[in-house]
Amino acid sequence: MALLAGFAAMTLPRMASFFQGQKIKGEAHRFVALTQYGRNEAISTGLPMTLWINEDDRQYGLRDGYGYYTGNNNATNIGRIYDLGANLEFSQEMHHENTGMEWRIDFMPDGAIRNGSISNIIFELPAKELLWITRSTNGLGYEIFGSERIQ
Repeated sequence: MALLAGFAAMTLPRMASFFQGQKIKGEAHRFVALTQYGRNEAISTGLPMTLWINEDDRQYGLRDGYGYYTGNNNATNIGRIYDLGANLEFSQEMHHENTGMEWRIDFMPDGAIRNGSISNIIFELPAKELLWITRSTNGLGYEIFGSERIQ
């Protein structure tokens, strides 16, 4: 029994760290999947789509591109709004032309990403891990670029 207690005392802190690392990776995979969905939706509907990130509200989602009438007077979210996981944060290296509290990635109907869209997003588990999402080499999507553990 003492051996089992010793084993549990050694492994439980590592297991907690493992599950926190899985949380940041899961959030990053969900974000990349949303970029792929947004691009595909823009191509299939023939209308621009905007993936928005609101750092202050800790949310991101997908909506019709601004300036396109789709049945109501406002740009509409298409049912894809996500809250950032607990203890996670967004950041980016450059703010490009996104001003205010919203960052955007604009997908055009031809599948291209509009110039001025953010190119790098960093998901951060404060004091533990950073994970970069960056534009792919062909410029048509986003991918998980790498991560770094903070000691």
